Amino acid sequence: MKKILFSVLVILISSNLVFSQSSNNFPIPTGSAYVLGGANSYYKAGAYLTMGNSNFGGFPYLGFNSLLTTSSSTNNLFSPYYTSGGAGLVIRGDAAGSGLHFMQGNYGSSQNPIDFTTFYEALTLNPNGNFGINNNNPNYKLQVSNGAIAIDNGVTNSLPNCFRAGQYLTIGHTSTGNSPYFSFNAVLILIQQIHLHLLMQQDLV
Repeated sequence: MKKILFSVLVILISSNLVFSQSSNNFPIPTGSAYVLGGANSYYKAGAYLTMGNSNFGGFPYLGFNSLLTTSSSTNNLFSPYYTSGGAGLVIRGDAAGSGLHFMQGNYGSSQNPIDFTTFYEALTLNPNGNFGINNNNPNYKLQVSNGAIAIDNGVTNSLPNCFRAGQYLTIGHTSTGNSPYFSFNAVLILIQQIHLHLLMQQDLV
């Protein structure tokens, strides 16, 4: 019995793990800690953030109000920490390095688990740097599908809220007069004025 206890003590010392029951922490001076994949095996930070790895699909994840409670040979089920359910976010990675996938789930008003296939992929970052919004396979540095990009009216701190292409071309919307515009080297051209000018030319023909 003494030999067994001594062997266990030697293993703990050689692994540089120091356990503190009062604080529920184990500092690691060197090396790393390894958590097995699968359900209910995870790192936890705070009340709602978890980090782990699934068995089904074999992908690493960060979960916000989303805990992997089932990971079988056929599916992954996530459950919320909030007693009232609510929304959950899972950032899924891939062992093959195919980018990051921001998955949004809705638990409703309960703590019942939901299948990961019901999560909606809201944002996608590909390894080549392409970023998609509502597009899980973006072909451009920013690709938005089934929606629009909006820019607030006017200016903020003397800097225009606008799209910019190159050094001199900007496209935006004024707060005074509520007019869309594009400008070359800060020469403001109101699109409404161009439209009116084109109408006048049509009347002359």
